[in-house]
Amino acid sequence: MEEILNNSNIEYFALGRPLTCEPDLVNRWASGDTKEPRCVSCNKCYYTPGKRCILNLR
Repeated sequence: MEEILNNSNIEYFALGRPLTCEPDLVNRWASGDTKEPRCVSCNKCYYTPGKRCILNLR
């Protein structure tokens, strides 16, 4: 993301779905764990009560 931000004309990033899946994602990245988010952009979170990620439902 940082490389894209610094080397393109992009103005913002959307993190809504990834943060729904992993609320602590930004802190994970800041601590050095730069793995991609678990979110697979399936949009199923939009159809759950409370807009919850289906990967976190148990």
